[in-house]
Amino acid sequence: MSSPTARSKSTTAQKALLLGMIFIALMIPPAVLTMVGQAGVSFTWVYGGIVALIASFYSARLSIVLSAIAGVAGVIAILVEPWPLAGAVVITLLTAGAALASRRGLHNAALLVPIVISLIITAPPTITGVDSSVVIALVTGVSLCASGLWVTLAVRLVLGSGAPRLPRSEHSLTASITYAAVMAVVVGTSAYIVLALYPIDRGGWLILALIVTLQPSSADTITKALQRLGGTVIGLAVTLAVALVDLPPWSNLLITSVLLYLALASRFVLPQPYWVYVTLLTPAVLLMNTQAADAFDLASKRLELTAVAALVAIVVALIGKAVVLYLHRAHPTAQIAD
Repeated sequence: MSSPTARSKSTTAQKALLLGMIFIALMIPPAVLTMVGQAGVSFTWVYGGIVALIASFYSARLSIVLSAIAGVAGVIAILVEPWPLAGAVVITLLTAGAALASRRGLHNAALLVPIVISLIITAPPTITGVDSSVVIALVTGVSLCASGLWVTLAVRLVLGSGAPRLPRSEHSLTASITYAAVMAVVVGTSAYIVLALYPIDRGGWLILALIVTLQPSSADTITKALQRLGGTVIGLAVTLAVALVDLPPWSNLLITSVLLYLALASRFVLPQPYWVYVTLLTPAVLLMNTQAADAFDLASKRLELTAVAALVAIVVALIGKAVVLYLHRAHPTAQIAD
């Protein structure tokens, strides 16, 4: 009879293999798109697929719904990109809506949609041979939705009804509304600043970092901000190490694929602390968005924006904590969520 340790190792290996099969299914289309010169479309395909993959570990229905929302939002994001206020409103509404999903513990998956849209609206994809914004918008939306449905199908075929389920951290209605309001104000303001007042290269990374770092709980926000900053620093070191090696251009996609797989495995196969996930994800994102020669400039930009987001998140968390303490003192018998 096998021991519990042996069974645990076997189960982990099976999960790793199954995740690998799903990940290969995700990466085949963008590999083909890259080879035919449509790298811009391949990025949106990867974005949509990752949204669906993570959502699938909650439910297939959530994966399909978020894929559809991402597709529609992608079309709108490209069309409103020339108007910063409209773009900021789109990001704000998506973020607030996703934050409200914390009532059912689904916010971590739902927030991937505004993250992807912020990356697209601050750095719209290009399509070789196409100049029409309407065509680019439609291709972007179809790519986001189709990749999501493709990955949802792959998960269903590979894992069947036995797909692992991520735990949900549900929050009260009051806490969810408060969280959505804070996210709307902070992320919406940041989006408008990045899009209109002080347009900066890769500004979507600031919005991304804020969405990921801000949590319903002040304590969770501070912890995640510090872990994200630490993981980013280590990940940037890995990126620069790769950049120092003279590798052919196609190697970026291969390295990115391996790092993305390891990052996902660190969350869903053999769960590791959040900073480990960020350490693996950071070089994957940087190398996916640039050639190695530009990695140094992007690394410094990534660190700068992540540090700003972490600082903003910690300040917001401390203000929230102070407000909660004040309300507790003013109303000692009231139940007030942190």
